[in-house]
Amino acid sequence: MREPLAIKNGALVVVSNQWGSNISDFIKCATDHNYEIEIVSQSSDDDELKIIDSSTDFVGSNDVSPKIKLPKNFFPNFKLEWGRLISFRLENNDDDYFYISLDMMTNEVVGDGEVDNINSRWFYSNDISLWEGHVEYRSYDGVLDISCEDEDSEWSIKCHGGFEELEDGDLPPSTTGNDIWDALGDGQVIYKLYEFVKANAV
Repeated sequence: MREPLAIKNGALVVVSNQWGSNISDFIKCATDHNYEIEIVSQSSDDDELKIIDSSTDFVGSNDVSPKIKLPKNFFPNFKLEWGRLISFRLENNDDDYFYISLDMMTNEVVGDGEVDNINSRWFYSNDISLWEGHVEYRSYDGVLDISCEDEDSEWSIKCHGGFEELEDGDLPPSTTGNDIWDALGDGQVIYKLYEFVKANAV
């Protein structure tokens, strides 16, 4: 548009209906700066627009999953076109596993609202102990599975010090396992995420 619009508080804003594929970059930038994004979709029954809460868009309107808002974007190089709901599967100290799930669009940790145990609610397992070496060096360097399961993208990769193999699904077009590893595999960042979720789990 050529002229900005003045809104109630006097601020000038511009709008565009020609975002195309750039919209995911805009959403990522906005959520990185702690703006909340709501998904707007066109109703098939009438011409009115419906506002859909972003926390329910990918899981259904009856979602009761608890959420923890992250204080910053832990993974700024992740591209939203790779997927929205990302899960990390980490090894615990008993050679078993626990998970951390993130909504990359809203920058939130997603838990399981159907369990009472705090660890199970946020890590999908009661045992979330890490090997003492990870704790000592404050870096997770064990086996790491990274997966995405949403409407537009479904894939799973196995990593250990780097990308190893595609375990399931198909990676997004023009995307490699190394791309995803580079964006999500930093052991120190994963450890900070783990510590943050532990400290804020209720």
